Amino acid sequence: MRILPAFSVLLLPLLLSAGAEAQVNTPAPEPAQDIGAPTAVSTGQVDFGFRGTAYGDNSDEARYQRYRDLRNGPFVEGFRWGKNDDRALWAVRATNVGYRDQQYSAEYNRFGKVRASFDFNQIPLFFSEVTRTAYTTTSQGVLGLGSLPSQVQSVEVSVPNDGTQPTGLFGETHSTWLTDALPPTA
Repeated sequence: MRILPAFSVLLLPLLLSAGAEAQVNTPAPEPAQDIGAPTAVSTGQVDFGFRGTAYGDNSDEARYQRYRDLRNGPFVEGFRWGKNDDRALWAVRATNVGYRDQQYSAEYNRFGKVRASFDFNQIPLFFSEVTRTAYTTTSQGVLGLGSLPSQVQSVEVSVPNDGTQPTGLFGETHSTWLTDALPPTA
């Protein structure tokens, strides 16, 4: 619960400065006054690096990565590129590119004419790193139960711990939004 007070302490100066800035009165230009060419602001940012995470022998890797993907290797944490002027705005954003918790969004706004946006969000759910199953791989892409059905029928069920490799159990949620808006026609 310490996050909320710390967050509010950081947010309070931003709100106060926005309120003070909103009070500045700028006179509107005269109709015959030339206000010049529209100014365009183009921005871009890429945040990339290499991630290396080590887990202890008895650590719960699945709980640590429950809704995110923290695999080792190179990554693009954030990508932002956009342009804004007096007539239009566009922006492209990407987060965790190529990982299971990736997000992509694009936005275009031609002020007063058309507005469109696209969002894609992928959220992983990491259940377990040590999931075991009764199925065995009999050949590529084929799973079988081995001798388990005959053991069940003879009431001599024993699940052998034969050193089979545990497997990870993952789930994913994908959500995509596409919005557009056109101004009303008269």
